[in-house]
Amino acid sequence: MRNGKAFPHRVSAMIGNEQYEHLKKESEAHGYQIALIERWMLIPQNVDDLYTGSLDDADRMMRRPLPSGTRGGGKRRCRECDFWLTDAGYEAVTRCAVKRGLIRSAYVAEVIHEQVRIANESGWPLPDGITNESVEREILGLLRSLEESSSAL
Repeated sequence: MRNGKAFPHRVSAMIGNEQYEHLKKESEAHGYQIALIERWMLIPQNVDDLYTGSLDDADRMMRRPLPSGTRGGGKRRCRECDFWLTDAGYEAVTRCAVKRGLIRSAYVAEVIHEQVRIANESGWPLPDGITNESVEREILGLLRSLEESSSAL
């Protein structure tokens, strides 16, 4: 934990207004803070989603996605959201972003979009008992598995 803060890293990402409202409504309906569900949604699906190399040059390896080229129209359809992450969460997001060749904010926006779409299609089956500790344990387990598989090579 850096600086004594539980969530010392911030990634800002543009999230669709409608998606954000669904995420907020469903998080609250299940008794969760939206920030917890956002962090839970960012847990990589498996160790294969993580970049295996050194992160020394991570900022150089990530790129901004090209703009869509379409006009947004009058009303803003997105909002900027801050995602506060632990050291492990930030490392996992960085490794996933590098693997996809995206900057962190584009990766976070892409994953939240995917996860909210899947949740909408499946009726928001959020599991019981999600906590910051359980999210952290899951991420640390993936990072440990990555380290073990890298050292075995």
